[in-house]
Order: sequence, then structure tokens, then C-alpha cells
Amino acid sequence: MPEPPFIILPLDARPVCYDQVEDLAAIAGLSILMPPRSLLGYLKQPAPLAELLDWWTDTAAQSPQSAIIASLDTMAYGGLIAGRVNEDPLELLEFRVETFFKKLEKTHRPRYGFSSILRIPHYNNAEEEPDYWAEYGVQLYRLSEAMHQTGVMPVGIAETMPRDVVEDFLKRREKNFRLNFEFLHRLTDGSLDFLIYCQDDTGPYGLNVQEAETLQTAIADDPDLDGKALVQTGADEVASLMLAKALWHRTTDATLTICPLYYPASGKDCIAKFDGMPVGEVVSRHIRSLGAQQVAAPEDADLVLLVNAPTDKMGDHCGGEPAQSNPVAVNALLDDMKRWLPRKNVSLADVVNANGADAWLMQQAIANACPVVDLAGYGAWNTPGNAIGTALAFGAIVTWARQRKRLNDDARRRLLMKRLLDDWLYQAEIRTRLRSQYDQPEETILNDLMRPGAEMLRQLLHLQAVEPRFTFPCARFFEIAVAL
Repeated sequence: MPEPPFIILPLDARPVCYDQVEDLAAIAGLSILMPPRSLLGYLKQPAPLAELLDWWTDTAAQSPQSAIIASLDTMAYGGLIAGRVNEDPLELLEFRVETFFKKLEKTHRPRYGFSSILRIPHYNNAEEEPDYWAEYGVQLYRLSEAMHQTGVMPVGIAETMPRDVVEDFLKRREKNFRLNFEFLHRLTDGSLDFLIYCQDDTGPYGLNVQEAETLQTAIADDPDLDGKALVQTGADEVASLMLAKALWHRTTDATLTICPLYYPASGKDCIAKFDGMPVGEVVSRHIRSLGAQQVAAPEDADLVLLVNAPTDKMGDHCGGEPAQSNPVAVNALLDDMKRWLPRKNVSLADVVNANGADAWLMQQAIANACPVVDLAGYGAWNTPGNAIGTALAFGAIVTWARQRKRLNDDARRRLLMKRLLDDWLYQAEIRTRLRSQYDQPEETILNDLMRPGAEMLRQLLHLQAVEPRFTFPCARFFEIAVAL
């Protein structure tokens, strides 16, 4: 009897939320059901929820035994970024979520949900925020930070902004928090079996951090929620993590064991930029989200996670301050890559910098004939949480597929090529050049600049027949889509 497909409701239609889930499923030959892109949100444009609900209803009825992996932001707001600018009252948001859950049968098990804690970015840019963020974003971040640290409204900061801006900012936070708190009841009434709260683009302090701490306390204080709810950083990678978790949960009683190794070892204690906590804590939380067990020795692990970590302070390719990797640490990482790849599933998370890879690491890996082609996973994009979560989900699915002799190795190498083209070649090298020389994204220029690196990776990964094509799906320099 064929395995039932996984029904997946992504955050939105961006490639990292949509294409990556499809690519991971292909590695293990999994059947998944996702809405057409046209039924999902894109940046500030929310999903057409009435039509999406029709798709959800029909799909759930046709696959009554399927596991569910669902973005609660999509159910409530129509997407991650749409949720940041949403004007609807709390009661309507709760009604939407309730309506989606009512369409499911009791046989749809397990049910994995994930919801974002409204972020507070530290910059003046309204591309993904309410319009007033263009002028008051930094001040709102400082206001939030001070409110968390002192417990009171900092009058001096608040008075630098119009009152209606501050009021709207706080009202949005209260609505999002109340909705998130309500989701805990979904774990006790049977609507959900597992829930992740996602913190994207956060610092050590802020109202979003305070809200996360409140949710963590509520989870810890309720024995009925033990093991059912977690708070972690990131957001865009969580559907991928949940697919890996659901796969291991559905098909085996074994627990995936993971050994993270850090280069340098002290790098695990560096604060992960945009995650607001040490790199090692980001890794540990993502491992827990997978339902995996962290072990200390590679010999005891199903999956070894090599973490290229900062020496002291994480850099940022988008912030104009990329950090230099530690040559001694990089050499040790490459030596261990050569040592463990013939014996273990090995995934690489590169977080020396946010928003892109450490180009020197990959250059050295190729120059030293490291078997990059054999990696079980790779991630080096956007926030450290995004990169680490991707590397773990990728590695977990490859490990599962290899152990059961179900690996589609061509699909593995294709996704590895996509991530290297995006995280390394584009984000760490090409994007800065484009931003400095051009005012608007131009896909012809993008493809010309990407072509030499793409040709090199085609040879390296034995994908000579693959023809990469690069586009700007959001009509901005920040991200690209890679089609093979």
C-alpha cells in the first residue's frame, strides 16, 4: 500500500519556503501536496484565503490519512510578511484558523504547526513592514529593547515618534501575541500535535524576545505541553525541518542522532546575528525541533553537522561588514570533512557571516579536493537560524533516505547545487557587486555573472546536463530563484 502524501501549507510562495520543500521531498521520493503558488502570499500580498481554503478542504478530503505540516501565519494572515502589515481584528484571525482546522479529519495525524512571533528589525526600511518603518524602524527597535530591559515605556524614545505610530506598533504586537498564546490551546484540544514558535530577525532584547520568554514559561509550566511546543529562531526554513521530523516520526521508531562540531570550538558561544543567542543554542534548538538527539562524538551520530562559526563576532554580507574566517579553524573543518565524509552523513552549516557563505571556505574546500559532492546537506543563507535549519533538514532527510536505500542522489546533488549557487556564489559574491553597480535587478546581467560559477559547480557535482537559470522572484536584489 503506498504511503500517504504529506499535506504542506507553506509560509508563502518564496523559493526558500516552497521550492526547497519540493526539492527535499524529491531526495527521499516523498509524495507531498502543496497549494499552487497562485494561492499563496508573496511579500506583503496575502494569499487569496477563500480559494486557499477550498484547496485545503479538497486536499484534506482526498488524503484522509496524511500528516499535516501547516503555517498558522498562512491560515490567519495569508502569509508571513502579510502578517506584519495585517489590519484585521483578532477575532477574524482566530475564526480563519478555526475554519481551516475544522476541515481536517481526526485521521489526519500527526499535525505539525508553526507560527511566527512578530519581528522587530533594526533598520529603517518598510519593504516588509508597516509604512512607518521606513522612518521610525530604528527608533521602534530601541523602544522595544528599552521596554524589555526596564519594564516601562521609555518616554524619551517614545516622544521622538508620532503617538499613533507607537500605538499602532504596540497594538500589532498585542494582537500577534494573543493569537500565538491561543495556539497553545490547539495542543490540548487535539487540533495540533506539535507546535513551533519562530523568531526571525531578533536581537538579545526586545518585546519579541519577551513574548518568546512568556510563551516558553507557559509551555514549561504546563505538563500537558511537555515535548509538544518549542520556541526557536528562524522561520523560512521551518517547513523543511517539519518535513524531516514528520518523515522520521512516520516511518521509524529510531531516533536520529546528530553531532555538531564547531570551527573554532569557541564559535558556538558567539552571538548569532539576527537570532539574539549563541550559535550553539541555535543549533540545539533546531535539533530539538527535529525530534533528534544531540550526541557528543561523531562515531555515535547518524549525522555530523560541521559548523563554520565566527571567531569572535559574526559578520553580515548585507550589512557591509563581512567577517573573515579563521584559517586554522577552516583547515581543521576541511580535514574533518575529508575524515568523516567516507564514513558518515555530513552536513555543513556556514555561519561565519549572516546573509551568505564564507567564500574563502568554499574556495579552500575545492582547492584542497574536499569531496563537497558527497555532502548530505549545506546551508549558508540569510540568518544563522535559516542556514542551520536548512543544513539540518537537508542532512536529516538524506540520512533517512540513505539508511533505507531510497536516496535519489541526483536530487541530492541538484539541491546541493542550488544552495551553493545561492548561498555562496550569489549571496556572498555576486549580490554586493550588483547592488553597487546597478539601480534595478536585471536578470540578463544576473545570469551572465552567475554563469562561470555555475559551470564550475556543474563539473564539481557531476551535473553537466543541468542548465541553471536565475531570476529575481521578488524584483529585488535580496534573493534569487535558482531553476535547474
